[in-house]
This record gives sequence, structure tokens and C-alpha cells, in this order.
Amino acid sequence: MKKFFVMLMVAIAAISCEKEDPIVPAIVFDKAGQEIYIETEGTNGMELSFNSNVSWKAAVQGADWVVVSPKEGLAGDAVIRIIADENKTKENRSAKLVITAAESATAAQVAVAEATLVQYQVDAFELVDTLATFGEEGGTASIKVMTNVDFKVTIPADANWLTAVGTKAYGEKVYEIKVDAFSELDASRSAELTVSAEGFEDVTYTISQSGPKSLIWSKNVTELDGYTVGGETKIAAYGDKLLVSNLTKVLVLNPTTGAVESTVALPEGFTCDNLCVDEGGNILIAAHADYSWSGAEFCEILTIYTLKDLSSTPKELVKYSTANIWCSNTGNIRVKGNIDTKAVITAYAANSGYWVAWEAANGEVAVDANGWSVFKCNTTPYIGTEARYGCVLPEGDELADGLWFIAYGGDYNLKYCADPSQNAWETSYATGMSGWMENFNCISRATWNGKEYAAITASCHFNYDATDVFVLDVTNKTAAEKVFAVDCDGLVDRDADWANLDWTGAGASSDVLLVPTDDALLVYFVDVNFNIIGCSQYK
Repeated sequence: MKKFFVMLMVAIAAISCEKEDPIVPAIVFDKAGQEIYIETEGTNGMELSFNSNVSWKAAVQGADWVVVSPKEGLAGDAVIRIIADENKTKENRSAKLVITAAESATAAQVAVAEATLVQYQVDAFELVDTLATFGEEGGTASIKVMTNVDFKVTIPADANWLTAVGTKAYGEKVYEIKVDAFSELDASRSAELTVSAEGFEDVTYTISQSGPKSLIWSKNVTELDGYTVGGETKIAAYGDKLLVSNLTKVLVLNPTTGAVESTVALPEGFTCDNLCVDEGGNILIAAHADYSWSGAEFCEILTIYTLKDLSSTPKELVKYSTANIWCSNTGNIRVKGNIDTKAVITAYAANSGYWVAWEAANGEVAVDANGWSVFKCNTTPYIGTEARYGCVLPEGDELADGLWFIAYGGDYNLKYCADPSQNAWETSYATGMSGWMENFNCISRATWNGKEYAAITASCHFNYDATDVFVLDVTNKTAAEKVFAVDCDGLVDRDADWANLDWTGAGASSDVLLVPTDDALLVYFVDVNFNIIGCSQYK
């Protein structure tokens, strides 16, 4: 019996040694390691097939919008279903599908197959902004579109100042439009571009652009440090500075800002009613010479002085007695040329209807045997007591080059005389103004960009209107055309400024000046009625 038991144990041991090895788990899944795409609308049961040689489990990690069913199964061919919600966001989203297979729950060997579930976002198409604005320099408009669909940008056919550059991607898609420079003064332009994508409503993208402002600066002259209200106020260009006459002083202004940089004190007794600068940088100043009806002397002397610079002592250039031509006053002097070489100086004899001129050479004006400056004169286009204020401007450095004239009185038009010896006046520009306009006493001339220009002013004795400055193309001197205007009415407060009006001499105390630069024709103006001084540009 004992022998039989021993043999049985040996047999059992032998049978135990012949037991099979454990199964190695394996999963055959053709989508393993790949992205499995799910429609944006979601799915009720996308089927995925695989094979496992042992029991398996399936799970979705990192998402609550998708589940898998069934979650486990036995060895053999298997099918699972993917159930996903609709993606209502504007972003793609993803989750990880993990299938694990093991012979038992405690088995050490496990097979794993993974795939990525990807669901597209809903089609999106929207603009980050719908407006771009530009200044005169132009630039590039960046139309930023948040989208995952193709789109196009359509430029209006008449917007030839816009050019499509193309699309760049920076996370959102950016479509660039080149905007040309825009030089038209005080103007603006805009274009509505259409941004479209299939399946969506078109969106309008607006590009607007403003041209340069004609007004560079303006201020009330009483704001100028050292300015005293009253008397004539004339302006002149001196190098890169702007001079403003102010009774017994000359203010030196920064022409770009209108700020006072210094004050030039004239010698005691000087009154600066007249101010101009010749082409050689010589400063000419004078006080008006009034014709007096009281006292022993009925006449006054017009003395024109020159300064070589702002620190020099005034030198007498012209000495003229109003007895030569009866008038209420003689002044509003103008100069053309360089008195150090050759120049013409003019003045208007108010109420007489005469102009007076002196020819300078080598820094001097010839004198007669009695020491009076030799002058030439003739009548203006119209004679009458209404011509109280006027301006005579020489065209060149010789009197024979011609004269310009405008005044308060007569027909109020800008006149040109090609031959002063014959007094042959023609209308250059019809202002269309009437007698209530007072300040027809300013003319300035300049050559710029190959054309000839003149500027005149017109302002009211009363507060009907502030100064109007007209810039004229006078290339054809007898058929001038207005090309630009400065309306100072927008620069004043009628109610506030009414009490400050300077009634003495009305607008006749004002002035205008043209200064050509490389980029623009600068127009300086002053209206003493409303105490305005400023600078505009014409391009």
C-alpha cells in the first residue's frame, strides 16, 4: 500500500510538469496609433473592430463628450461603438481611446492599443474688427479673420487706392491690404470691402483714410508774448523765421508752431506799421505817413528803413513827402528783388488812387537835388475816395516787370498791370465781393512747383465774417483761378470775439504771406479784426 501511494504522487508530479505556459495577451487593431476622426455633428455609434486573444476592456480618457460601448469583452473578434456629442465649439477637440487585454485581472502581462479620437470644430467665420483708419501716409490694413474655412476679400472696383497683398497666418488668418498715401488737403475717402465665405453671410470691412490738414496752426494774436493790441500787424519771412510787426516791436516766431522765440525792440520813436523782407534778407520797416489837416504842416514824411539783420541799427533807405501826392496816408510797402543789387519798392497812397514806387540798386535809392528819394507813380485801376485801403505789389525787380493791385473801393478785384508806364490794368481775378468787405489790401506772390501763385485776403469791417484767404494760380496773369481758400470764420467764436474787435482801420490792418517749401506752399495770415494769426498749407 505504501508503495502504491508513492507511485501515485510521482504520477501527479509528472502530470503537473506537463501544464501549458500562460497566454501572452495580444490585440490586433488596425487603427492603433492613428487619429480617428469624428464628424462635428457627433455620432451615435461609430463601430471599430479589433481582435484580442484574451478578455479586454475599452475606455476613453480625458473627455466627457465621448464614450465607448461595450466597455469590456471576451477573447476573439470584437466590435465597439464610439458615441460622441455634437461639437458646438469653435475649436477641435480630442480624446484617447485605450483598449487593454489581460488573461486575468491579476495577470502581469497586459496588451495595450491606443488611438486618438479627434472631432472637428463647427465651421467658424468672423472678423476680429471691421474698421481700419489711416492718415495721409497710408500703410497696411490687416483684416484678421477667425475661421477654419476658405474665405475671400473683394475690393470695390473704384477703390484703386487699395491693393490686395494676400493672406498670412498667425493663429488667426490675416488678409493684408496696402493703402496708398493720400495727399488731398482736408479730404477723406473710404471703401467698403466684402469678406465672404461659403455658407456664411458676407461681412463688410471698412477702410477709411484722411488726407493732410490744411491748417497747420492758428491762435489769437493776443496770446503771443509781447504782443500789444492795436495798430497794423504785418508778417514777413526772414530766413527760417516768421516776423510779425507790432507797433514798436518785431516778434520773431517759429513758423512751424507760431511760438514766439524772441522780440526785437526797435529804437525809441519807431512805429512799425509796415514790414517786409526782400530776397536778400534785408528787413524793411516804416510808419504810415498821414496827411494832416491840422497844424502848420499838412504833410508827413514816409521814411523807409532797412535792417541787415535783427540786431543791426536801422538805416534810412527812402524819404518821401506825402505832399507829392495828396492822400490820407502812404504806406503798405512791398518789395521785390534784393535792394543790395536791384529791387522795386512800392507803396499805396490811400484815397488818392495812386501808387508810388522806388527803384533800389546797390543798397540805395537815388535822391534828387533836394535829398528826396526819386520816385515814380501813376494811377491805380480806379480812383475814388472809397479806395481807402490798398496794396500795390511789384512783379519783378524792375518796375517794367509789372504791378499787382487790390483795394477796398472800386470793383474789389485783383488787377494786374503788365506795363506800368502805360497804366494798362486788367482784371486778373474777380473776387465777387462787395463794399461791405474791408480787407482788400493784401497781396503776396510766390513761385512753387513750376506755377505762379498769388494770395489775397478779404475780411469784414463788422463781424459778418472773419478773414477769407484766397490762393490763386496766376500762371496766366489775366485769367487767375482760385485753387485754395482759408476760411478763418471757423477759427473764431463770434460771441466771445465780438467784444474784442478792433474797429480802428477794420480789416485793413491785416496781412497775408506765401512761403514756398519743398512739400507745400505755406500760407501765413493775420486778421487784426478778430485777432487771428495762423498758417495753412496748400499742396
